[in-house]
Amino acid sequence: MRTSSRPAARAAAVTTAVVLLTALAAPSWAATGTGVAADEPSGNPTVTVDGDTTTITVDTARVQEMCTRVPQAVQRLDDLVARIQGDASTKGSTAWLHAQADTARGQGRDAVANRMDNRAELRAGRVTNLQATADRLRQLDSSVCSQLDAS
Repeated sequence: MRTSSRPAARAAAVTTAVVLLTALAAPSWAATGTGVAADEPSGNPTVTVDGDTTTITVDTARVQEMCTRVPQAVQRLDDLVARIQGDASTKGSTAWLHAQADTARGQGRDAVANRMDNRAELRAGRVTNLQATADRLRQLDSSVCSQLDAS
């Protein structure tokens, strides 16, 4: 039995990408300055720990490659939030799930109705995290990616 939906899996993938971009790209930009990018991304990031300071260095070309994906990831997150918050005619929205639960309850299928209601509540609970992830990506785009574009 599958326990997660495709939108939830996509959200998890986007969240993972944000964490990687934030952890790898931002410190590397600060550490490497505005150097000339290599033609191809190369190697793994290097980590240097000096007391309370941790520096992660990533090839500029690799960061630029990740930055090209930011706008699409933000759009996908915004679309997902819009779907979740849609009305009862928007398939997959919390309102749609509650309407499906009401229909099932009217047919005497209480177990199905409870599952639909639980799914709607889980989905609604993810909105804040999805919006925060989109905001972090926008911040990354404006602070790191725009600086790389300017160099």
